Amino acid sequence: MKASLLVFFGLFLNLSSAQGVMDSLARVISNDICSCVEEIDTNNRSQINEKGIQCTNYVILTHLDTSFFNPKSNEEKVEYTNLMGRIGIYMNECERITLLKKLAEEKKNTTPVIPREIFIDKEFLEIFELKIDKELSSSNMLVYNGPQNKERIQRFTDIRLLFQTSGEAVQYYNENLNDLSENGKEIQLPVVVRGVYHLKAFEESDKKRFELDEMKLNAKQYSIIFVKKNILVKLFFGTPKEYGTMNLIPFIEKARDLIR
Repeated sequence: MKASLLVFFGLFLNLSSAQGVMDSLARVISNDICSCVEEIDTNNRSQINEKGIQCTNYVILTHLDTSFFNPKSNEEKVEYTNLMGRIGIYMNECERITLLKKLAEEKKNTTPVIPREIFIDKEFLEIFELKIDKELSSSNMLVYNGPQNKERIQRFTDIRLLFQTSGEAVQYYNENLNDLSENGKEIQLPVVVRGVYHLKAFEESDKKRFELDEMKLNAKQYSIIFVKKNILVKLFFGTPKEYGTMNLIPFIEKARDLIR
């Protein structure tokens, strides 16, 4: 279990307080998260929650070893719970986070309901041992965590944006491709996937590559984006470096086929 389980707008707020060094660490982490989210564009409300999660995960992983997020003994579990509780309390004091939370909630309230059946189904994802993270999922974004090993997808996010017409979907795609790809570097997929429009694949940006290497993480990130009918699809994958892009093709085809 990695920091991907942290919730940007929902950290534990009613847990017992940690003291001393742990309390100081919680304050430093929450302040860094508060600084990180200053760069989030408030005009692009559909991206606020996703960008907030990215900030939270990145900051946490710069301060804590990933083993911290897989506590085994009762003492480790108490330490984990206390630290997460303190971080949540201090994050709640950040005015920027309060504003972003409000804007994200307003966007959520005006987002049309997207039929659950156009998302990739549970039975398919279970083949890859991916389990839903209900805390991070929303009406247009389903987040899944996978086994943390060198042979499996470790994180998968299934995003749908619904528009009135296909023209509006393509317009949004063209105007927001950098944000949708997280400023990633475009790559070529190993095979051609037909039946969709404007299909593009991206790996992580140079900046993100540097951050992952600095944290000594065996990790790659991929974003697959395309349009079908009036729906824009983004599939995000967090994988080990050894995981080939050919393994992403069944996900693209499955997402395509579910939009009829």
